Amino acid sequence: MFPNAPPILSLDPGLTTGYALVTAEGLLSQSGNIGIEDLKDSSILESIKKIPGLSIVIEEVPIYGNSKLGRQLQQVNATLREMFPEAVKLPPSAWKTIPSISNFPVPSEWDGKKLTQHQKDSYRMGMFFIIFRKGVLSVLREPQAS
Repeated sequence: MFPNAPPILSLDPGLTTGYALVTAEGLLSQSGNIGIEDLKDSSILESIKKIPGLSIVIEEVPIYGNSKLGRQLQQVNATLREMFPEAVKLPPSAWKTIPSISNFPVPSEWDGKKLTQHQKDSYRMGMFFIIFRKGVLSVLREPQAS
């Protein structure tokens, strides 16, 4: 899609945050989950962050209420914003509403383990970013002529 372009790090926040490093060609290069307690000191994210020209996409989920879960998710979002201030914030409605993205096939496993939903979503956000950057997003939203 973009030969020699830098990869995309996409993050799907939660109590366990899924991440995917997606090459400009759309291949899954690295994937995993990071627990809330390990997020700020993640050596994996720190090493990925050093890739020259890296694009970063974070799902920005609105959080309502003041429950324990809501406060924890607010903490996750704040930590990710602090770690990656230059990241593109992507609301779920931007990519989950496009069937060709939300149903995009994902690898079944990474490093011998089945991908979690957070990992799958982070990969799909990376693919959305590649397609959006390429400028063909409108093609996905418009019905194809027969």
